Amino acid sequence: MSVFSEFVPPPECPVFEPSWQDFSDPFSFIHKIREIAENTGICKIRPPQGWQPPFACDVRSFRFTPRVQRLNELEALTRVKLNFLDQLSRFWELQGCRLRIPHVERRVLDLYLLSKLVSAEGGFELVCKEKRWSKISSRLGFPSGRAVGSLLRQHHERILYPYELFQSGASLTGVYPDSADSDSVDEGIGAADEEAVDEEEEKERRAERRSPRHRLKDERENTEPRGVPVLDVISADDEAFLRKQKHLKAQAFALKMRPRKEVLEVNYIDLYMCMACGRGDEEDRLLLCDGCDDSCHTFCLIPPLQDVPRGDWRCPKCVAEECSKPREAFGFEQAVREYTLQSFGEMADHFKSDYFNMPVHMVPTELVEKEFWRLVSSIDEDVIVEYGADISSKDVGSGFPVRDGRRKLIGDEEEYAASGWNLNNLPVLEQCVLTHTSGDISGMKVPWLYVGMCFSSFCWHIEDHWSSSINYLHWGEPKTWYGVPARAAEQLECVMKKVAPELFDSQPDLLHQLVTLMNPNVLMEHGVPVYRTNQCAGEFVITFPRAYHSGFNQGYNFAEAVNFCTADWLPIGRQCVSHYRRLQRYCVFSHEELVCKMAADPEGLDVELAAAAVRELEELLEEETRLRSALEETQGVISSVQEVFELLPDDERQCWSCKTTCFLSAVTCSCSPERLVCLRHVGELCSCPPANKCLRFRYAQEEFPAMLYGVKTRAQSYDTWSRRVTEALAADSRNKRDVIELKVLLEDAEDRRYPENSLLRSLRDTLKEAETCSSVAQLLLTHTHRHRRERADSGTQKPRSKLTVEELKVFVEQLYRLPCVISQARQVKDLLESVLLFHERAQAALADLTPDSGKLQALLDLGSGLDVELPELPRLQQELTQARWLDEVRVTLAEPQRVTLELMKRLIDSGVGLAPHPAVEKAMAELQELLTVSEHWEERARACLQARPRHNLLTLESIVTEAKNIPAHLPNVLTLRDALHRAKEWSARVEAIQNGTNYAYLEQLEGLLARGRSIPVRLEALPQVESQVGSARAWRERTARTFLKKNSTYTLLQVLSPRVDVGVYGSSKSKRRRVKELLEKERGLDLEAVCELQECVEDARDPAAVVAAFKAREQQEVQAVHSLRSANLAKMALVERVEEVKFCLCRRSASGFMLQCELCKDWFHGACVPLPKAGSQKKLASGWQSGSKESKFLCPLCQRSRRPRLETILSLLVSLQKLPVRLPEGEALQCLTERAMGWQDRARQALATDELSSALAKLSVLSQRMVELAAREKTEKIINAELQKAAANPDLQGHIQTFQQSGFSRAASPRPSLDYDDEETDSDEDIRETYGYDSKDAGEVKPYLFCDEEIPVKSEEVVSHMWPTTPSFCAEHAYSSASKSCPQTTSGQRKQPRKTPLVPRSLEPPVLELSASAKAQLEELMMEGDLLEVSLDETQHIWRILQATQPPSEDRFLQGVEAEDAPLERALKLKVKDLEKKRKRKLERAELLLSGAAGGRSRDLKRALELKPKKKKLKMGPEKSRELKQLAKRIAKEEKERKRKEKDKEKAKAELPPGPGPDRSRRKALDIPSKYDWSGAEDSNDENAVCAARNCQRPCRDKVDWVQCDGGCDEWFHQVCVGVTCEMAETEDYICSSCSHTHTPASAATETVLISSSVPYSSAQDNS
Repeated sequence: MSVFSEFVPPPECPVFEPSWQDFSDPFSFIHKIREIAENTGICKIRPPQGWQPPFACDVRSFRFTPRVQRLNELEALTRVKLNFLDQLSRFWELQGCRLRIPHVERRVLDLYLLSKLVSAEGGFELVCKEKRWSKISSRLGFPSGRAVGSLLRQHHERILYPYELFQSGASLTGVYPDSADSDSVDEGIGAADEEAVDEEEEKERRAERRSPRHRLKDERENTEPRGVPVLDVISADDEAFLRKQKHLKAQAFALKMRPRKEVLEVNYIDLYMCMACGRGDEEDRLLLCDGCDDSCHTFCLIPPLQDVPRGDWRCPKCVAEECSKPREAFGFEQAVREYTLQSFGEMADHFKSDYFNMPVHMVPTELVEKEFWRLVSSIDEDVIVEYGADISSKDVGSGFPVRDGRRKLIGDEEEYAASGWNLNNLPVLEQCVLTHTSGDISGMKVPWLYVGMCFSSFCWHIEDHWSSSINYLHWGEPKTWYGVPARAAEQLECVMKKVAPELFDSQPDLLHQLVTLMNPNVLMEHGVPVYRTNQCAGEFVITFPRAYHSGFNQGYNFAEAVNFCTADWLPIGRQCVSHYRRLQRYCVFSHEELVCKMAADPEGLDVELAAAAVRELEELLEEETRLRSALEETQGVISSVQEVFELLPDDERQCWSCKTTCFLSAVTCSCSPERLVCLRHVGELCSCPPANKCLRFRYAQEEFPAMLYGVKTRAQSYDTWSRRVTEALAADSRNKRDVIELKVLLEDAEDRRYPENSLLRSLRDTLKEAETCSSVAQLLLTHTHRHRRERADSGTQKPRSKLTVEELKVFVEQLYRLPCVISQARQVKDLLESVLLFHERAQAALADLTPDSGKLQALLDLGSGLDVELPELPRLQQELTQARWLDEVRVTLAEPQRVTLELMKRLIDSGVGLAPHPAVEKAMAELQELLTVSEHWEERARACLQARPRHNLLTLESIVTEAKNIPAHLPNVLTLRDALHRAKEWSARVEAIQNGTNYAYLEQLEGLLARGRSIPVRLEALPQVESQVGSARAWRERTARTFLKKNSTYTLLQVLSPRVDVGVYGSSKSKRRRVKELLEKERGLDLEAVCELQECVEDARDPAAVVAAFKAREQQEVQAVHSLRSANLAKMALVERVEEVKFCLCRRSASGFMLQCELCKDWFHGACVPLPKAGSQKKLASGWQSGSKESKFLCPLCQRSRRPRLETILSLLVSLQKLPVRLPEGEALQCLTERAMGWQDRARQALATDELSSALAKLSVLSQRMVELAAREKTEKIINAELQKAAANPDLQGHIQTFQQSGFSRAASPRPSLDYDDEETDSDEDIRETYGYDSKDAGEVKPYLFCDEEIPVKSEEVVSHMWPTTPSFCAEHAYSSASKSCPQTTSGQRKQPRKTPLVPRSLEPPVLELSASAKAQLEELMMEGDLLEVSLDETQHIWRILQATQPPSEDRFLQGVEAEDAPLERALKLKVKDLEKKRKRKLERAELLLSGAAGGRSRDLKRALELKPKKKKLKMGPEKSRELKQLAKRIAKEEKERKRKEKDKEKAKAELPPGPGPDRSRRKALDIPSKYDWSGAEDSNDENAVCAARNCQRPCRDKVDWVQCDGGCDEWFHQVCVGVTCEMAETEDYICSSCSHTHTPASAATETVLISSSVPYSSAQDNS
């Protein structure tokens, strides 16, 4: 069984890899590494790469016989156990019983250890008495609680206790009481016979002990019965093997008892008496000894036997005789077979691969090592290996190349043959002491070869004479070495004697026999230092003097070894001889002879060796002189004779007592001349008188000085130098030399060429070390002084390596250990003291429970000033970081308002990276706790802030109150607190507003609502405020839709308030910037507070103050308008500087067609403002025919809104009264309404006078007549235009007559009145694109577009015809037509002379004549009424009266002075042509798209669009259908636009008076942009408009839907009047009743459409 379950490898020995220079001198390199390597006992040397000597052995002739090694017999403790089991088995064999080693808990019981433990506990009786078997069981390693103790007791009592009694002699004395006096032992057996029998029995027992797999061969070879087997380890394998061999061992198992009662004669029975009791009764229990024929009862034996033994029985006396026979000494056996290298290698590889079950090169060395030590410690497994050891290279040749003349060296073999590392050369180099020995000492001077296999080993040993050894592994698998340094050699010997004392009792020199191993772990447990290494091929292993070493081979390999001795070995060798003398061991050579031989040839000695020889010779001669003197004193005068001992064989000159080899002297006696003794053992020679003794000496005492002189002369100079060097190198601190003195010694050695020995190298190394230390000290001190300045620049310098504190200590020790004086040593020591002081202070600072950042920073500053690598600096820096972190935490927590979650997380994150510290951990815990609590409350606050529905005030107040005590800045909690505060303020504010005397303004409620919605608290009053604000906003939006134009630049409050920007032109920004300076410059008005009305209205809280402010602004507005009118009228007087006068919105001079505003009296370019639109078709026709001045133009600055009627405003005011909210717009609307009603009252009072009442009646009669005349003329012109168009179309020639009859037979029904809504039409975009201004700036007024082509008129006719062609803006009144009763003739009047084109002509007298006061009153009322953003009937009445009081030719339209064919005419033509070209390009693109999508159907599509076909769906894909729909819509719209424009052009041509025939081709185009498209009839909201139906119902609603006839007349009808729904109007074509009669059934049946849905005109317009 194994003692150690797991082997722990010892530490590795040093490994040296010399350079080629160091490798050149073996002894110099060995001396160089000796100081290091001697501490481990062994070392390994790897030669430089490339040094590989060739293997020089003749492989074919190399034959050897290896040794046989049984591994478990090599280990000391295992061998002791085996010896114990052999003796125990022999004892029971002699008792006639077979020993079976029992199994306990499934393992073999260690009987040896059990016996030792029981003996250590006091013996079997005491253990049983005190019941210590459980303790014994646990010490044996068995588990407790399984009754193993009782089982061990039974085994011990049955097997070991009888043997222990026998060993103690109790069994012998009990049977033979007088055995001490009697002598019944037969001494006739010779000693040689006893030893022979013992040897045979020992071999037999050891063969029986082997396991079946290893003893199978022996059993098969020796099949004859051996008697009773001694040892039988019962196991499964053993039982199987025994069953197989049962027939071979039948006799061995048979009982050998003699059946005495049946065999012996009756007369012989009385002759046998028991030796113990003396009786002969109970013959069946009487045993007869097979050795001496003594008899004894079984119950008389001690201990008594229960049964009669089945085998041979011997009495205790015979057993004692057998067991007392001496044992043979253990040794290795030689194998029977002789091997070659090849056969041994095959066997070794096969064994290893078979054992480990894997290829040999794949077995790890660690596994082999553990398995080896397991096997040597195992009793159960008996592994046998073979080892080719101690093969002399002199017999079979060396592995190194050798110049022996046997064969010629080739290549680099010469180099390796002469190498000092060649083991054949190393022992005989001049530096080696063995060179001076006589003869070739095998194994020491002649290398030995070793051929190993796996597990083959060499046991613990030291080299002969404690010499050094060197081993080189030529090739093969590694060799594992274990070494113990020389200082622990005696300790190892003591441990081995302690562990296995039985072995050393019989063999005191056991360790010198190389047959004993001991596990290195056992030695290490006893304090013995052990080192190991794996020697690979091509590596050297060196063992040093008295270094114990052992090892084993990992596998098949080949090694070579030899001994060598250096000069420093001489005293060691003398000590070894003394040690051999004490152990009575033979010497290999005489140490005295070696030293004397060296002294005999002083010139052949190396200088260093000569110096060592002198010292050694002096010691030897001094000892010899002392011994001779002692001999003379003790023995008296004896005879003496000189003897040449070196001529005698070594065995003839060995001391008979101590076995040492004598050389200087010896003593013999005449009684035994062959014996001699050394002078130390003269008394042990014999007892003869001194006279019979003779002193034999090699040199007389007189020769001693001569012997010393020769070698001393050789070594004197060197010795003197060496002594001086030695003294200098060994000087103490008080006797140190100077560096210069060492340099002189070195120069002396170099001059005298002393050998390169260790002393010279030491001197050189010391001097070099001293110089290096001096340089380092100087550099260290220099850097220390400069360090503070360097620290300032340390950011840019590279880090420089510094000395550590330990290195500084070592450096100081090195300085003071140097044998020379270093001047900087004192300063370096002071630096060290400063460092140590810093270390103490740093340790004290680091031991503080709470780091102090100030103290730590001071220490860091101090430490950084020391140019030493201080280990405390990182810790101090770490502590400083911790301290600063703690300071930051402390400062942060001191101000809770700064403690945010992010800051706490940052502090925790930075604290996590800090090293552990109690203060840091405590602060971290506090921070973490605070962070957890803060995050909890933050999360609760965040949940409350984001809660839907929101929480009430009480819930939030509880959360805020609980979170108040947290010392941290919690944004969500603060937000919640602020929200709570704002909620309370908001609730208080709302309550205050609701309880106030006046309602709050909408802006206030909106602000409250905005703030209330942003507050994450459930506010009870918020829904009420939302309702109020929603109602107020709805009212304001409704009011804005009523007053404001689309895309108006004015706000509702600005429109409802009096104007403050009177006379300001341009954008809103420029208005505010230039309002003051422009008005003061042109009119000199004081308008400093022009923009204050709105602010006053918004800021006022008292309604009376608002009304007062509004009244004040009214007066300011009237005054400003008066000033502006005066200023604008004054412009007309500047005739000479007319180019400098600025007009219009663009503020440029007069040019082209211009209009005058009736309010501000300024003139505006026709291209800069929207033209006036017609009020109705009747007034338009009558205006053309009569040339009346009905149209009234107000510029966009004066007419800012849609000016709803007063009834609409009153409904808004009623809604306003219901609102619990004040609106600035509402108050402004109330003021505006009051102002309008006040003006209306004044206007009605004025119109109620007699003068104005008669004027109104006259105008009413004239208006009725003009309407009838205009309607009749318009109908005739339309019929003529249609006839002309139909005449141009050949397809319609057949229908002309029918159309003429139906057209003239119809009653003349005027077109419904056309009034433009203020909504922006499709042409607004074109207006902005063409003229570069936004229609919003022009007041959203869209003029009537007569045509989109050239209308050739004369230049002088533009002014005369511009008035009649402009429709009226105002609604028609019965009393307003009086101004149209003037004659229609305009060509017969003579023009009045005028100075400038801007001065209007006055050709005819006015229709009405009024007094100056009445006219002034009306004009004032008219101006004030025009200022009102309200439509009142009184404004129309006053306007008609004022228009009738003016001459008919007094126009408000002017034409600028231009030459004939001016650029204006050409520009207008180009514009019209460009528009036409653009329209044509659209049609061409549409045709191209249709041609690509639907083939060549573009012509059919155009024809179908012209003929208004019916709808027909086509089957096509959704994408293609969608494209065609969009395309068809665009084409249909453009086609309708084109037809309508052609009709308008024809109407315009028909109504214009024709000029002279020759001049028709030179007519100018009308100065009206074509972009102003008249399409307002589709979206008209005029309640009084009349459609083309015969019985028009005149619908009166907010929205009136129209439909246009698609049959060709293009008339417009109310959808209600013709029975058409909105869906029908959008999806189907409408043909009126008159047009339906013109179409034949055939033509109606063939109408088709190419698109899947209809494209109504209104829809096409919307899409465009």
